[in-house]
Amino acid sequence: MAPVIRMAHLVGPAAGTLNRRRWALGAGAALASPWLAAQAPRPSSVKLALIDPLSGPMADVGRNAMRSWAFLVQRLQADPALNPLGVQLHFAAFDNAGSPQASVNMLKAAIDQGFRYVLQGNGSGVATALIEAMGRHNRRYPNDPVLLINYAAMDPALTNERCSFWHFRVDADTTMKMRALARFVARQSPWRRLYLVNQNYVHGQQASAHFKRALAEQAPQATVVGDELHQAFAGVDFRPYARRIAASGAQAIVSSNWGVDLNGLIEALHAEGVRLPLLSYYAS
Repeated sequence: MAPVIRMAHLVGPAAGTLNRRRWALGAGAALASPWLAAQAPRPSSVKLALIDPLSGPMADVGRNAMRSWAFLVQRLQADPALNPLGVQLHFAAFDNAGSPQASVNMLKAAIDQGFRYVLQGNGSGVATALIEAMGRHNRRYPNDPVLLINYAAMDPALTNERCSFWHFRVDADTTMKMRALARFVARQSPWRRLYLVNQNYVHGQQASAHFKRALAEQAPQATVVGDELHQAFAGVDFRPYARRIAASGAQAIVSSNWGVDLNGLIEALHAEGVRLPLLSYYAS
Protein backbone atom coordinates (compact mmCIF):
# COMPACT_ATOMS: atom_id res chain seq x y z
CA MET A 1 0.00 0.00 0.00
CA ALA A 2 1.58 3.27 -1.10
CA PRO A 3 1.64 6.14 1.38
CA VAL A 4 -0.25 9.31 0.72
CA ILE A 5 2.21 12.19 0.91
CA ARG A 6 1.51 15.74 -0.11
CA MET A 7 2.96 19.13 0.65
CA ALA A 8 0.47 21.84 1.39
CA HIS A 9 0.81 25.62 1.46
CA LEU A 10 4.38 25.57 0.14
CA VAL A 11 5.75 29.02 -0.67
CA GLY A 12 9.18 28.70 -0.56
CA PRO A 13 18.38 18.50 2.94
CA ALA A 14 17.20 14.76 5.74
CA ALA A 15 16.28 16.66 8.90
CA GLY A 16 18.29 17.31 11.94
CA THR A 17 20.45 14.72 13.51
CA LEU A 18 20.48 10.96 13.36
CA ASN A 19 19.30 11.01 16.96
CA ARG A 20 16.39 13.21 16.00
CA ARG A 21 15.48 10.77 13.23
CA ARG A 22 15.60 7.92 15.73
CA TRP A 23 13.28 9.83 18.04
CA ALA A 24 11.00 10.60 15.11
CA LEU A 25 10.95 6.96 14.02
CA GLY A 26 10.00 5.98 17.56
CA ALA A 27 7.24 8.55 17.68
CA GLY A 28 5.95 7.56 14.26
CA ALA A 29 6.08 3.86 15.02
CA ALA A 30 4.03 4.51 18.15
CA LEU A 31 1.19 5.69 15.94
CA ALA A 32 1.03 2.27 14.28
CA SER A 33 2.31 -0.02 17.07
CA PRO A 34 0.68 -3.09 18.57
CA TRP A 35 -0.32 -0.88 21.50
CA LEU A 36 -2.74 0.80 19.15
CA ALA A 37 -4.38 -2.54 18.51
CA ALA A 38 -5.78 -2.49 22.04
CA GLN A 39 -7.48 0.84 21.50
CA ALA A 40 -10.99 1.31 20.19
CA PRO A 41 -11.91 2.15 17.57
CA ARG A 42 -8.98 1.11 15.40
CA PRO A 43 -8.04 3.88 12.94
CA SER A 44 -7.88 2.99 9.27
CA SER A 45 -5.81 6.10 8.61
CA VAL A 46 -3.67 8.61 10.47
CA LYS A 47 -3.15 12.12 9.17
CA LEU A 48 0.09 13.89 10.13
CA ALA A 49 0.49 17.63 9.56
CA LEU A 50 3.93 19.24 9.79
CA ILE A 51 3.72 22.92 10.73
CA ASP A 52 7.19 24.43 10.32
CA PRO A 53 8.99 27.15 8.31
CA LEU A 54 9.23 26.25 4.63
CA SER A 55 9.95 29.82 3.55
CA GLY A 56 12.00 32.64 5.03
CA PRO A 57 15.37 32.50 6.85
CA MET A 58 14.55 29.22 8.64
CA ALA A 59 13.32 27.43 5.53
CA ASP A 60 16.36 25.16 5.13
CA VAL A 61 15.77 23.62 8.55
CA GLY A 62 12.02 23.30 8.01
CA ARG A 63 12.47 21.65 4.65
CA ASN A 64 14.93 19.20 6.17
CA ALA A 65 12.28 18.30 8.71
CA MET A 66 9.65 17.95 5.98
CA ARG A 67 11.83 15.54 4.01
CA SER A 68 12.64 13.49 7.10
CA TRP A 69 9.01 13.10 8.13
CA ALA A 70 8.09 12.22 4.54
CA PHE A 71 10.82 9.54 4.64
CA LEU A 72 9.45 8.30 7.95
CA VAL A 73 5.93 7.98 6.56
CA GLN A 74 7.24 6.02 3.59
CA ARG A 75 9.27 3.77 5.89
CA LEU A 76 6.34 3.05 8.18
CA GLN A 77 3.98 2.44 5.30
CA ALA A 78 6.36 0.04 3.54
CA ASP A 79 7.28 -2.14 6.56
CA PRO A 80 4.52 -4.34 8.03
CA ALA A 81 6.66 -4.88 11.14
CA LEU A 82 6.42 -1.15 11.90
CA ASN A 83 2.83 -0.85 10.76
CA PRO A 84 1.15 -4.14 11.79
CA LEU A 85 -2.37 -2.72 11.51
CA GLY A 86 -1.84 -1.55 7.94
CA VAL A 87 -2.81 2.00 8.86
CA GLN A 88 -2.90 4.35 5.90
CA LEU A 89 -0.63 7.30 6.68
CA HIS A 90 -1.28 10.73 5.20
CA PHE A 91 1.36 13.47 5.50
CA ALA A 92 1.20 17.13 4.57
CA ALA A 93 3.50 20.08 5.28
CA PHE A 94 2.11 23.51 6.16
CA ASP A 95 4.34 26.59 5.94
CA ASN A 96 4.26 28.87 8.98
CA ALA A 97 7.29 30.96 7.87
CA GLY A 98 8.45 30.74 11.51
CA SER A 99 5.53 32.82 12.79
CA PRO A 100 3.44 31.79 15.84
CA GLN A 101 0.34 33.52 14.45
CA ALA A 102 0.77 31.91 11.04
CA SER A 103 1.18 28.59 12.86
CA VAL A 104 -2.22 29.00 14.51
CA ASN A 105 -3.73 29.77 11.10
CA MET A 106 -2.05 26.69 9.62
CA LEU A 107 -3.36 24.62 12.54
CA LYS A 108 -6.90 25.75 11.75
CA ALA A 109 -6.38 24.80 8.09
CA ALA A 110 -4.97 21.41 9.07
CA ILE A 111 -7.87 20.69 11.43
CA ASP A 112 -10.38 21.69 8.74
CA GLN A 113 -8.68 19.15 6.45
CA GLY A 114 -8.99 16.36 8.99
CA PHE A 115 -5.48 16.30 10.48
CA ARG A 116 -5.35 15.35 14.15
CA TYR A 117 -1.61 14.81 14.72
CA VAL A 118 0.59 17.91 14.37
CA LEU A 119 4.38 17.70 14.02
CA GLN A 120 6.43 20.78 14.96
CA GLY A 121 9.94 21.54 16.17
CA ASN A 122 11.35 24.83 14.97
CA GLY A 123 10.70 27.42 17.63
CA SER A 124 9.40 27.14 21.19
CA GLY A 125 7.33 30.27 20.64
CA VAL A 126 5.54 28.45 17.84
CA ALA A 127 5.09 25.38 20.05
CA THR A 128 3.56 27.55 22.77
CA ALA A 129 1.09 29.11 20.35
CA LEU A 130 0.10 25.71 18.96
CA ILE A 131 -0.35 24.17 22.40
CA GLU A 132 -2.59 27.03 23.51
CA ALA A 133 -4.65 26.85 20.30
CA MET A 134 -4.98 23.06 20.61
CA GLY A 135 -6.11 23.45 24.20
CA ARG A 136 -8.90 25.78 23.10
CA HIS A 137 -9.92 23.43 20.28
CA ASN A 138 -9.87 20.35 22.48
CA ARG A 139 -11.96 21.98 25.19
CA ARG A 140 -14.50 23.02 22.59
CA TYR A 141 -14.46 19.68 20.74
CA PRO A 142 -13.54 17.05 23.36
CA ASN A 143 -14.51 14.17 21.05
CA ASP A 144 -12.31 15.41 18.23
CA PRO A 145 -8.96 16.27 19.89
CA VAL A 146 -5.66 17.27 18.29
CA LEU A 147 -2.20 16.24 19.55
CA LEU A 148 1.14 18.03 19.13
CA ILE A 149 4.24 15.84 18.60
CA ASN A 150 7.13 18.18 19.35
CA TYR A 151 10.46 16.93 17.98
CA ALA A 152 12.73 19.93 18.66
CA ALA A 153 11.13 22.89 20.48
CA MET A 154 13.18 22.76 23.68
CA ASP A 155 11.96 25.41 26.13
CA PRO A 156 11.89 23.60 29.52
CA ALA A 157 8.69 25.46 30.41
CA LEU A 158 6.76 23.48 27.79
CA THR A 159 6.98 20.36 29.94
CA ASN A 160 7.04 22.12 33.29
CA GLU A 161 4.88 25.12 34.16
CA ARG A 162 3.23 25.12 30.70
CA CYS A 163 2.75 21.36 30.55
CA SER A 164 -0.24 20.24 28.48
CA PHE A 165 -1.84 16.83 28.15
CA TRP A 166 -2.02 17.46 24.40
CA HIS A 167 1.73 18.10 23.98
CA PHE A 168 4.15 15.18 23.56
CA ARG A 169 7.85 16.10 23.27
CA VAL A 170 10.33 13.52 21.93
CA ASP A 171 13.48 15.65 22.33
CA ALA A 172 15.49 16.60 25.42
CA ASP A 173 14.96 20.17 26.60
CA THR A 174 17.60 22.89 26.82
CA THR A 175 18.40 22.23 30.48
CA MET A 176 19.01 18.53 29.81
CA LYS A 177 21.24 19.18 26.81
CA MET A 178 23.31 21.84 28.51
CA ARG A 179 23.84 19.65 31.58
CA ALA A 180 24.97 16.81 29.30
CA LEU A 181 27.32 19.13 27.43
CA ALA A 182 28.79 20.50 30.67
CA ARG A 183 29.27 16.93 31.91
CA PHE A 184 31.17 16.11 28.71
CA VAL A 185 33.42 19.14 29.18
CA ALA A 186 34.03 18.20 32.82
CA ARG A 187 34.77 14.50 32.32
CA GLN A 188 35.93 13.86 28.78
CA SER A 189 37.40 17.00 27.23
CA PRO A 190 40.71 18.80 27.75
CA TRP A 191 39.11 22.19 27.14
CA ARG A 192 38.95 24.62 30.05
CA ARG A 193 38.50 27.97 28.27
CA LEU A 194 35.16 28.20 26.52
CA TYR A 195 33.56 30.87 24.34
CA LEU A 196 29.77 31.03 24.05
CA VAL A 197 27.97 32.36 20.96
CA ASN A 198 24.17 32.17 20.92
CA GLN A 199 21.15 33.80 19.31
CA ASN A 200 19.55 36.60 21.29
CA TYR A 201 16.11 35.17 21.92
CA VAL A 202 14.68 32.78 24.50
CA HIS A 203 16.42 29.64 23.20
CA GLY A 204 19.89 31.20 22.94
CA GLN A 205 19.51 33.00 26.26
CA GLN A 206 18.44 29.79 27.99
CA ALA A 207 21.29 27.79 26.41
CA SER A 208 23.85 30.30 27.69
CA ALA A 209 22.36 30.51 31.17
CA HIS A 210 21.83 26.77 31.64
CA PHE A 211 25.30 25.91 30.31
CA LYS A 212 27.05 28.37 32.61
CA ARG A 213 25.07 27.12 35.60
CA ALA A 214 25.80 23.45 34.78
CA LEU A 215 29.46 24.23 34.07
CA ALA A 216 29.88 25.91 37.46
CA GLU A 217 28.41 22.83 39.16
CA GLN A 218 30.23 20.13 37.19
CA ALA A 219 33.46 21.75 35.97
CA PRO A 220 34.38 24.65 38.27
CA GLN A 221 37.91 24.50 36.84
CA ALA A 222 36.54 25.62 33.45
CA THR A 223 36.16 29.29 32.50
CA VAL A 224 33.79 31.06 30.14
CA VAL A 225 36.07 33.58 28.39
CA GLY A 226 33.35 35.01 26.18
CA ASP A 227 29.55 35.03 26.20
CA GLU A 228 27.91 36.71 23.22
CA LEU A 229 24.30 36.99 22.10
CA HIS A 230 23.48 38.18 18.58
CA GLN A 231 20.33 39.01 16.69
CA ALA A 232 18.76 35.85 15.27
CA PHE A 233 18.27 35.25 11.56
CA ALA A 234 19.28 38.78 10.60
CA GLY A 235 22.22 38.16 8.26
CA VAL A 236 24.81 38.73 11.01
CA ASP A 237 28.45 39.08 9.91
CA PHE A 238 30.20 36.57 12.18
CA ARG A 239 33.77 37.44 11.18
CA PRO A 240 34.20 39.96 14.04
CA TYR A 241 32.94 37.25 16.39
CA ALA A 242 35.52 34.83 14.99
CA ARG A 243 38.28 37.39 15.55
CA ARG A 244 37.19 37.99 19.14
CA ILE A 245 37.10 34.24 19.75
CA ALA A 246 40.64 33.90 18.43
CA ALA A 247 41.87 36.79 20.58
CA SER A 248 40.26 35.41 23.75
CA GLY A 249 42.48 32.35 24.01
CA ALA A 250 39.43 30.08 23.94
CA GLN A 251 40.04 26.36 23.55
CA ALA A 252 36.53 25.54 22.32
CA ILE A 253 33.32 27.23 21.22
CA VAL A 254 29.83 26.44 22.51
CA SER A 255 26.84 27.44 20.41
CA SER A 256 23.15 26.56 20.29
CA ASN A 257 22.83 28.37 16.95
CA TRP A 258 20.87 26.69 14.19
CA GLY A 259 20.03 27.20 10.54
CA VAL A 260 21.65 30.11 8.73
CA ASP A 261 23.17 31.47 11.95
CA LEU A 262 25.10 28.27 12.58
CA ASN A 263 26.15 28.14 8.93
CA GLY A 264 27.32 31.74 9.10
CA LEU A 265 29.31 31.18 12.28
CA ILE A 266 31.10 28.16 10.81
CA GLU A 267 31.86 29.96 7.55
CA ALA A 268 33.31 32.92 9.49
CA LEU A 269 35.50 30.63 11.62
CA HIS A 270 36.91 29.08 8.44
CA ALA A 271 37.39 32.46 6.79
CA GLU A 272 39.32 33.80 9.80
CA GLY A 273 41.39 30.64 10.19
CA VAL A 274 39.98 29.85 13.63
CA ARG A 275 40.52 26.12 14.10
CA LEU A 276 38.77 25.33 17.37
CA PRO A 277 36.31 22.60 18.40
CA LEU A 278 32.70 23.75 18.06
CA LEU A 279 30.28 22.13 20.53
CA SER A 280 26.84 22.36 18.98
CA TYR A 281 23.93 19.92 18.95
CA TYR A 282 22.58 21.40 15.68
CA ALA A 283 25.75 20.88 13.63
CA SER A 284 24.03 18.50 11.23
